[in-house]
Amino acid sequence: MGGDGLYEFFTIGADAVANAEAAPATPDAQITVDTQAPTLPTLAALPTFQAGTEMLVSWSDESASGAAEYRVEVSTDPAFGSIDHDSGWIAALSTNFNGLTDATQYHYRIQARDAAAN
Repeated sequence: MGGDGLYEFFTIGADAVANAEAAPATPDAQITVDTQAPTLPTLAALPTFQAGTEMLVSWSDESASGAAEYRVEVSTDPAFGSIDHDSGWIAALSTNFNGLTDATQYHYRIQARDAAAN
């Protein structure tokens, strides 16, 4: 098999003396192969400081590249060695994080996945 795309499978049965059935007009099975991830979304600019314990985070719509869901992670560690908050996979283009600690610097990162979970 090659790359991404729709693959159709046709079968022709034959018996022990080589009598074969006619070729089918439609495929017996088909599968779509999708290994391409959607475009990485861009987080909207966050304010340098916002008092309080919640933050609304928004990002670019990448549905044109196949994105179906997004996931935002929040960490006090810029290397994301530990995750403090996680939106889980959501279809929305923004999410509100509650329970943040006031006067704490947080880092945000986002992922996108398509219907094939790429």
